Amino acid sequence: MAKTLLGAVVVVLGAQSMRFLFGSLTWYLRDTVGIGVLDLVPIALAPFVAGLVLPVLARLLGVRTTLWAGLWILVLARLLNQVVDDPGIDLWASAVATATFVGLLPLVLAMGRTALVGGLLLGVAVDGAIKGVGLGLDLAYQPGVVPLLAVIVLGVGALVLLRTISLPDRGGVPWGAGASLVGVGPLLFFQSLVFQNPGWVSEVTGIGGPSAQLLMTLLNVLTLWLVVVWGRRRLPAAIALVVVVATAVLAESGPLLFGILSLIVIPAAGLVWSAMVPDADSDRLAASGTWLVVGMTLFVVLGLAYYVPIDLDIGMTQAEVRVAAAVLLGVLGLVAVAHRPASTDGAP
Repeated sequence: MAKTLLGAVVVVLGAQSMRFLFGSLTWYLRDTVGIGVLDLVPIALAPFVAGLVLPVLARLLGVRTTLWAGLWILVLARLLNQVVDDPGIDLWASAVATATFVGLLPLVLAMGRTALVGGLLLGVAVDGAIKGVGLGLDLAYQPGVVPLLAVIVLGVGALVLLRTISLPDRGGVPWGAGASLVGVGPLLFFQSLVFQNPGWVSEVTGIGGPSAQLLMTLLNVLTLWLVVVWGRRRLPAAIALVVVVATAVLAESGPLLFGILSLIVIPAAGLVWSAMVPDADSDRLAASGTWLVVGMTLFVVLGLAYYVPIDLDIGMTQAEVRVAAAVLLGVLGLVAVAHRPASTDGAP
C-alpha cells in the first residue's frame, strides 16, 4: 500500500508540473517572449526526453539512491513553482519537475507492478479531486497559505513514504512484454483531453461542471476496486479496450451516446492501463525506462498534434488527430491484452 501511495503522490506532483509547463510554453514563451509555435515543439519535447537521465543514473547508482534524488528534485521544483512569481524561473522549475517525473516512472515500476498500476490510477483520481476543489484551477496558480501547505504535505508525505519502503537494486521488465508501456502516452492523452476532463464531459452531455467532476471522482474509486478484481484478466481488458477506443472516437457524439460511454470509460481505462503494465521481473531498467519515456514523449507529441492546428495548418484537423490517437491506443492495447493471461486471480 505504501508503494502505491508513493506512486500516487509522484503522479499528482508530476501532473501538476506538466500542466504548469504547458501553460508556461503558451502564455509566456509564445505570447510574451514571442517564440514561434514550431520553435516551441523541441522545447516542449526536451523535458520528456530528458526523463531518460534518471533510469541511466539508476543503472550506476541503484534504484534507491536514484529514487531518493529524483523525489527530492521533484518536490523542490514543485515547491519552487508554488512560491516563486517569476515566469522564467517558473518555466525552468516546471521543466525540471516534468523531466524528473517522467524519469521516476520506471523507478516506481521497479518497486513492483502494483506501485505503477495503482499509483497512476490513484494519482489521477487525487489530482482530479484537487482540481475539483479549486474549480479547475491548479494549486500552482492559487495564491495563499493553503495551496502551499497542500504541496508541502504532498512532498513531505512522499519522502516519509519512501523511508518505509524496501527497494530492490533493480527491477525492470523484458523488452518484448514491456513495449505495451508505450500506451501510457495515448491513454493519458485521452484521460486529460476527454475521459477525465469535466469541461469536455459537461459540454457534450450538458451536465454541470461540478457534477461532472463529482461523477469522475466516484468512477475513479470504482476503478481502483475493479482493477484489484479484474486487473490481470484478459477478457475484461479486451472489453475495456473496445469501450476506451469507442469513447475516444465518439467523443463528439450526441449527449446520450457519449453520456453512456462516459459512465463506463474511466473504469475501462483503468483495466486497459492494468493490462499495459507487465510484472517487474527483470534485473534491468533499460526496457522499462525506454518504453515509459517513449510513451510519455508520445503523450506530448499527441498533445502538440492536437493543439497546434489551432494556430497552424498541419494537414489534419483536431478530430482527425483524435481518431488517429485512438487507433494507436487500440493497437498498443491489443499488444497489452495479448500478453495478459486468460484468467488470473489476485491484485493488479
